[in-house]
Amino acid sequence: MAELLAPHDALYAAMVEGITSHPPWTAFTENLRDMFAATHANLIFRTNGSSQVFMAQSSSAEIKQHGDLTKLYDATTDPIPYFEMQPFRCYEIEDFLHGQKAEEHPFVKNFLRPIGMEQLSICRVKTPSGMQAWLSVTRSGSHGFSAMEHSSLTGISRHFALALDLFGRLREAEDDRDAYARVVHAGASGMARLDKDGEVIHVDSIAQRWLDEGRIIRIFANRLSAVDPSDEATLKEAVSRIMTGEVDEEFLVLKAGSEESLEVLLFKVSEPFEPAWTHVPRAIAYMRMKGQELLPSPHRLRVKFGLTRREAALAILIARGLTIGQAAVDLGISEQTGRAYLKQIFQKAGISRQSELILHVHGSIGAVC
Repeated sequence: MAELLAPHDALYAAMVEGITSHPPWTAFTENLRDMFAATHANLIFRTNGSSQVFMAQSSSAEIKQHGDLTKLYDATTDPIPYFEMQPFRCYEIEDFLHGQKAEEHPFVKNFLRPIGMEQLSICRVKTPSGMQAWLSVTRSGSHGFSAMEHSSLTGISRHFALALDLFGRLREAEDDRDAYARVVHAGASGMARLDKDGEVIHVDSIAQRWLDEGRIIRIFANRLSAVDPSDEATLKEAVSRIMTGEVDEEFLVLKAGSEESLEVLLFKVSEPFEPAWTHVPRAIAYMRMKGQELLPSPHRLRVKFGLTRREAALAILIARGLTIGQAAVDLGISEQTGRAYLKQIFQKAGISRQSELILHVHGSIGAVC
């Protein structure tokens, strides 16, 4: 037991390394289970009001023989009020049963007990930025967790809050890198990010200027809104198609009934694999004022030459004058991978030189946008 009060080198090393591993924290949960001699240990990310759950977990052979836990789990019988738990306090399953005997509760009787998880210790982690997770360990039989073990899990959860905060900052930095790489791909000048409800959660300085001027586009009720009524109908329809997943991108030109116009490329952002975020960007609106080069559409380029997303993005970067090495950095891939993509692009487009690729890209963009 004394070991539980001292830093556990492997556990904390796995906690730190889990920030950048994919998927994150798998090794951490393995160490957590070993540390508590548990049948199962998991790290849960969930969003209030959503059934979507991301879980890093480690199971003993006893648990694994029962198959996929997510298929056995029944959310309708789960008595744990995850978002009402006090952060950094350990709870046992009995704390949520309101006096009902554990062996009579359907969650214990039909899920936890049959697979050897009836003894449970769970702790909620919450960061100042709003990210949160739940750490839990389980055991079989009648041997529960001691006060010392609860204290140890509480201490681990406080350390994990720091790791979770760093994880969030890293993901935000990655989101920024990917978003601005797409700005380069699109040849855009301004950018706004939208959440799953279509509400604006971030605007860069250039787009903010156009929104503040309010001649063509503005923010109304926290949403992008076109000044011209016909433009507004077009914009709403385009955003709706993006949000429902009907299309991955929409290109439109807002004119506000005048000679001025604003080109907008709405681009769907892939769903994150962990629902830990408080504000998840669902779409990005890239903007450019009339008089500059039309926004190239990666989708249309893919259709014309049969390219993958990464190949189309690389082709556009090369066409804009970047070297393979520079384009690879923007895309977050190795230069070797970039060269492999370029070779595939040449084969699909029927060309052999980068100069030909540049002509093909600019020619196709002018024809299809």
